Amino acid sequence: MSRVLWVIALAMLIGGANCARETVSCPEGTAIVDFENGGRECVPIGPDGGLGGTGGMGNPECEDDLDCPFEEASRCDPSSGICEPCLEDVDCAGIDGLPRCEAEEGLCVQCAPATEAMDCGERSCDPATRECSDIVRGSRAECEACVSDSDCMEAFMCVPMEFGNVPLRGGYCLRRSGPEQCTQPFAFPLPDARESLSGAAPALYCGVNENLTSCEAVQALVDNQGCGDDFDCVAPGGICRQVGSIGLRCTYACSFATQCLEEDSGSTCGDASGTAEENYCGG
Repeated sequence: MSRVLWVIALAMLIGGANCARETVSCPEGTAIVDFENGGRECVPIGPDGGLGGTGGMGNPECEDDLDCPFEEASRCDPSSGICEPCLEDVDCAGIDGLPRCEAEEGLCVQCAPATEAMDCGERSCDPATRECSDIVRGSRAECEACVSDSDCMEAFMCVPMEFGNVPLRGGYCLRRSGPEQCTQPFAFPLPDARESLSGAAPALYCGVNENLTSCEAVQALVDNQGCGDDFDCVAPGGICRQVGSIGLRCTYACSFATQCLEEDSGSTCGDASGTAEENYCGG
């Protein structure tokens, strides 16, 4: 009798295995997986083409967010068992040093502009990289380099600029143009409305003549930087010329005196009585 029962049990086992393996096709986005116990199931295919919801033998990739230590996939989807991109800050809680979720990209990042005081202390959050910058918020004056509006002193925005039609890196703190708003040597209105690096609506700004010079070249003259030749004036548009009676200084080409300093030796725009090839501030 026991032999008969054994034969029946064996037949049921074989039949069950065959039934389990009757799955021969799966819906789009899934694939067949054979399990050690003889079972066969359709499981989701991950974004990389692998079996995203399973391990090597049908095990879930994750059970909670702690199983997803990836900045690009920090959230465990409980329905699929797959590590997915973040949707909100809480999804990045387990990613060391990257507590904020950049939801558009689904990435965990170091900081967000809205919470930069909490994320970066006294420094700003670069909106382009979502990393804390080296710039103290509110410390940058007119035409000084910046990466965020919050880098600039009150009434200035961080605006992209160019030199000779070539975009310059980052931005510069500029004031919006308007009646009696632009002052020397930053009295040249930029030719088009521009959005700030932090996303402020496009507006017209006071700046420098981008065809001739750059903020750095103007600042070199403001700082009375000495030079021996043009190679000493490394700023875009910077040149070494005799400035008034004070000797060789880093200066820049100009078309009107309003583009130069408001007073002292660098306030004129000329060719040094015909001895220079171009008009420059201090000539």
